Amino acid sequence: MLFVSLIVMHNKWHWKNNKIVNISSLSFKNVISSHYSLVFYSSLWMLVAYNDSFYRAFLVAFPFEEGHGLFFISALCMLFLMQTLLLSLLAGKYTTKLFLVIMFIIAASNQYFMNTYGVVIDDEILRSRIQTGTMAMSNWISVEFFATVFFLGIIPSIIVFKWKINSYSFLTEVHFKIIAVFTYLTLAICLVWLSSADYTLFFREYKPIRCQINPIYPVYSGINLLLDSTDESRVHTNMAIVSQDPAAKIRKP
Repeated sequence: MLFVSLIVMHNKWHWKNNKIVNISSLSFKNVISSHYSLVFYSSLWMLVAYNDSFYRAFLVAFPFEEGHGLFFISALCMLFLMQTLLLSLLAGKYTTKLFLVIMFIIAASNQYFMNTYGVVIDDEILRSRIQTGTMAMSNWISVEFFATVFFLGIIPSIIVFKWKINSYSFLTEVHFKIIAVFTYLTLAICLVWLSSADYTLFFREYKPIRCQINPIYPVYSGINLLLDSTDESRVHTNMAIVSQDPAAKIRKP
């Protein structure tokens, strides 16, 4: 009887142990095949391929010779975490690949303009290009531009479209998003805390260098331009309504 009991207990433990292993394997597989693995590798690609101008400007302001090597590594990690955090917030069943493709095309275009003309694409440049029309914009575009966009934007976009992403339930996706955002945000806070003096100096004194972060700054500039255009359109609409209001007109005695 004791022997039979031990066999039953062993079988129960073996079944539970296998179940735990299977659950752990399934959970790891879910993470690997989720949106956030694609976001992770895409952010790593953006860090390597699109930010050489930022690195050069950063090393001029914070050279290795003056003991800023650790801060440079910290800044790289911070840039990676911020990009991954932003993309993780936007990740979704129908949005992950779309936003990544847009990011790749914008980053490749901005990479060409920064390396060729030494200009940073901000909201003022975007506004002036829109106002001057496509003819003025064509002066900036060359064969090298299309080659840069093709190799740094189109080819990565094709890989993104072919990347297989498994779909999970809404609660599972929310669970993954919370874990990803919390992890990246916690690591970013730790980096700032460890080098608080350097980050304070960087954010206070070196805005021209921050403007070279690609593609975060051109995306920010585009959103800022869109918001300004929306506000201007709303103001013009309100002015037109007021001008058409008979009660607003001044009547002569």
